[in-house]
Amino acid sequence: MELLDAQVIYHPAQVLPGDARLTDDDRMSYAVEMARASLDAVGVDAALWHGELPLCEIAVERYPDRFAGVVTYTYEDPIPDAREAVGHIEAHPGLVGIRLNPAWPASGENMLRLREGAYDQIFALAEEHEIPISLFMSGHVSETHDVAQRYERLGLIIDHLGVLPAPNVPLVPERFDALPELLELAKYPNVAVKMTGTASMSLDPFPFADLWPHLHRVLDAFGLERVMWGSDFMRVSALNTYADAVRFITDTTELTPSEKEQLLSKSARHWFKWRPTTRT
Repeated sequence: MELLDAQVIYHPAQVLPGDARLTDDDRMSYAVEMARASLDAVGVDAALWHGELPLCEIAVERYPDRFAGVVTYTYEDPIPDAREAVGHIEAHPGLVGIRLNPAWPASGENMLRLREGAYDQIFALAEEHEIPISLFMSGHVSETHDVAQRYERLGLIIDHLGVLPAPNVPLVPERFDALPELLELAKYPNVAVKMTGTASMSLDPFPFADLWPHLHRVLDAFGLERVMWGSDFMRVSALNTYADAVRFITDTTELTPSEKEQLLSKSARHWFKWRPTTRT
């Protein structure tokens, strides 16, 4: 069974931050090599690299068989030039999607921009060019209805089950209380879900048994074909290991082998139009 990670983020600033001799290009190269080694260590075949354009380009050019890029626009400059953003994806076969973060920062300025229509052009052009958008809407998932309805041919992939992810927020018993807002989006066939960083949301030790009642609600509502697993392993590394994030899916008895294959591979391939690539 192929094992794909639908979200890996490895910031260059995390790579040997105290070494002033390293250039930005050095740090990006080291980040890619360290991420590739992490995939090897836990048996992950390939991953969707979420990051800024230069880092995505390095990852997919160096390891086209291991990484595809989802170009992420930063919180400080959150609204990309739509034609330029789409042009980058169209020009590079290793880039397969765009990630936008309207729900961050928590102070809400980007959500205000979303309501005012500042993201409309990128939504429209991505729909026209059949480029999926990964959308961070945690805390504001109900406001995705308008986007899904207006751009009904645009593939929207909701990050982190639509809930506020740890360690950004404390782990509390009511951490999944907002899940019904996500489940309401299941009626739109153009909406899928990333089950990313989920192991970090458990209050139990591995194998994180307390997660499954919540995960089954999502899988039942959307179907396995609209849900994909991702580790987000660097962001949650203080809460669980990469290996445990993989094994709680691969080793579980909660899913059949065919269901695991859909969650761990086929859904990401389909929604991001991510074709297998081999080194020439």
